[in-house]
Amino acid sequence: MLACQESSRRGPDRLRGNPAEQYDLPNKPGALAQSLERLAAKGVNLNSIHATAAKGGKKAVVVYTVEAAAQAATATA
Repeated sequence: MLACQESSRRGPDRLRGNPAEQYDLPNKPGALAQSLERLAAKGVNLNSIHATAAKGGKKAVVVYTVEAAAQAATATA
């Protein structure tokens, strides 16, 4: 699990850690959609998502943060 910092709505001086999950997915059409559908079926609400893949690469890396730490522990894409 990765740690990431996010500003709260109360001001830039308040930071909180959000759990983040990182997954390797096949770099092919539909792989991200299938992963997101599995998370949605488990009721996971994403706060942020970032994905990257090298041109011609065989895998893509996806990192996302969720609303609650408990959901991150039970959510696997």
